[in-house]
Amino acid sequence: MGCQPSTDSGAKKPKKQPHLLQEIKDHKSGINCMVLSDDGSMLVTGVRRQDGPHVEYSLRPHGMFGGARRTRRSFMDYLSKEDNIIRSKYDHLCGYITCCAVHEQCVITGSSDSSIRKWFIATAECQAIYVGHSSRISRLLCVGQLIFSTSSDHTIRAWLFDLREISDDQGEACIKVFQGHSKGTYPLLHVPMDENAGLDLGAGVLVSGSADCTARSWSVDSGLCLKVILQVDISKTIFRGHTAPLNCLAYDDQKQTLYTAGGDGLIKSWNLMSGEALKVLRGHEGPVFCILVSKLG
Repeated sequence: MGCQPSTDSGAKKPKKQPHLLQEIKDHKSGINCMVLSDDGSMLVTGVRRQDGPHVEYSLRPHGMFGGARRTRRSFMDYLSKEDNIIRSKYDHLCGYITCCAVHEQCVITGSSDSSIRKWFIATAECQAIYVGHSSRISRLLCVGQLIFSTSSDHTIRAWLFDLREISDDQGEACIKVFQGHSKGTYPLLHVPMDENAGLDLGAGVLVSGSADCTARSWSVDSGLCLKVILQVDISKTIFRGHTAPLNCLAYDDQKQTLYTAGGDGLIKSWNLMSGEALKVLRGHEGPVFCILVSKLG
């Protein structure tokens, strides 16, 4: 009998990840934000590198992200193509990118310098600068022809997406300021309202979460907290109960149920219109950063 030669070279083979579909390794530093376009054709990531703050996006052909049915060919005519990835950079003069959104043919970016910028994807040119917040931008949400933003300055603002029909004064781009939170505002959610709801909420309801441990619901049309419109006790229309800042929001339109979660590790459900607390989901041992309501089954 003799010893059989060993076939183990000492090197560990990488573990197979059967559920991994794609991996992007372009970034050399941390990613601050990420968003997928509605049609699934483009992934936008906000990063900060040593050569300055910028947002970089990657546009891949049909089917690469989320099974998109079409690719915006006009973008590919303007931008350089490398390995089926289209890249560009969007710079803020000061600060770093904190959040981003994709709307129509534009990328919207928020920054620690308290400004919001709108960039045309095809040319990577800045089309508008929105000024009004006094502290870093937390989140961005685009609904129709409006841009909503939250900030560490405790407010939520609504801006016009298309500025071509107003004067050059960028201050006019802000059409509403939602005030009421006592600390910075972070997650943001828009809820369309049924015409049969019997309330003057044609443009829907905006829900904001804050570091003051509460969530508030607002009329997009009037900018008022729903406690004013519904004329009920304030304690029933401001969502109170968390003991740490709120990180995320979700909504079940079939049940008209709002879900909130944050640093206390709890997920709470509420009746959106009345503010009534419904359930508390416990189990997490640390902060909850994202929640999603599934309509499957």
